[in-house]
Amino acid sequence: MATSRASTGPRRQSPRGGGRQGGGVARSRGRHSRSARGAPTIDAVFDPRHNNLNFLRLAFCLVVIAVHGWATGGFGSVDVGHEPGGVAVDGFFVISGFLITASRIRARSGGRYIWYRCLRILPGYWVCLVVIAAVIAPIAWLHNGGTLSGYLRADPHGPFDYVWQNLALHPRFYDIAGTPADVPYSSDGGWPVSWNGSLWSLSWEFVLYLGVAVLGMLGIVQRRRRLVLVAAVVAWLARCVQSLGLDATVPLLGSPTGHVALRLLPLFLFGSVLYLYRDRIRLSTPVAAACAVVVVVGAILVTWPEALIGPPLAYLCIWLAVHLPCQRIGARRDLSYGAYIYGFPVQQLAAVYGVHHHGLVVYFVVTVAGTFACAAASWFLVERPAMRLKNWTPRRWARDAAGQPAEVAIPAPRSPASDTAAGDAGQPAGARGAVDSSRV
Repeated sequence: MATSRASTGPRRQSPRGGGRQGGGVARSRGRHSRSARGAPTIDAVFDPRHNNLNFLRLAFCLVVIAVHGWATGGFGSVDVGHEPGGVAVDGFFVISGFLITASRIRARSGGRYIWYRCLRILPGYWVCLVVIAAVIAPIAWLHNGGTLSGYLRADPHGPFDYVWQNLALHPRFYDIAGTPADVPYSSDGGWPVSWNGSLWSLSWEFVLYLGVAVLGMLGIVQRRRRLVLVAAVVAWLARCVQSLGLDATVPLLGSPTGHVALRLLPLFLFGSVLYLYRDRIRLSTPVAAACAVVVVVGAILVTWPEALIGPPLAYLCIWLAVHLPCQRIGARRDLSYGAYIYGFPVQQLAAVYGVHHHGLVVYFVVTVAGTFACAAASWFLVERPAMRLKNWTPRRWARDAAGQPAEVAIPAPRSPASDTAAGDAGQPAGARGAVDSSRV
């Protein structure tokens, strides 16, 4: 049922709500926002519209591109326990947990939330598949054979199959007719022939989106945040047990799917917990410094360190989101997603043309420039136009909604007890509102 707001001023949200405060970002801080002594809470200092999360995603993306460049350019590998690219992907999932939980709380319904998520991830991904099949791979085919003859009819793994069979975010194969060929990152080096080795994480990302949708449908993210905390702890403990490599756990936790799931799920849930408990969790500089030490040391010394660095990495990401002086970077034009999905194919195409033979610096500069050119095109031509459809409603549904009588919301008086009760709700009292879904 449609709800209209009083014209005299913005309606204050219930502690169990999650929407915007009128037309802007609410500045009120709840009862638990800041202690008289100690560091401020996340809710007290995190501004949903002016923060460093987009900058962090862009920085993580650059790390992934750099690490991939070592492999795609044949420069060897980064010889540390957990390669920096892995830590960057871990950071992506922490930030996703934080932002996606905010998006679900803010969305008017579960269906609208799913619509937001589909608009954010699918159009850019689908166009990327088409660009690889229709532009990048043909250029490589032409370079290798001197003609485009036979490309469209190539079998197996032809260009049409590449697009069609990979539409569902879970790529069934990564090459197109055996290309890219004669590049360092290929089957000759023990790696599968691939145009885009970065796409593996997107299916996991979307599965977690659906998980948040289910939690929202059950009212857990709105009113039972303790269950999310319990789930995060259980997933993290399972990851700890898995990291011990005990034989008894191999059938359940040792499969490739189980390994990846228990790597990414706790990270995503830690991000969710930080958002849901933003009225209680304080951002302390000494604690953030200690977390940074744990993350760096753990990443260097441990091969799969998520059991060790997961909680500190999550805390550190949100501390950096508040304290770094880079709020303007990526605030209006979020190129991180486009850079992530185009980085690998641009690097492979550069390797086809032998750019890596000119050295690491030249290869890195050329591929980063090409990647961000593609990312900018993706943002301006695909992603941003798609997100403008976030409030679109089919005409029939809109007519049905218009036929319903509007319910006028009358602000109810609040008591101190209502603020206290908000402590266990998904939306803390005095919350600033969720992150704008168009930026998630």
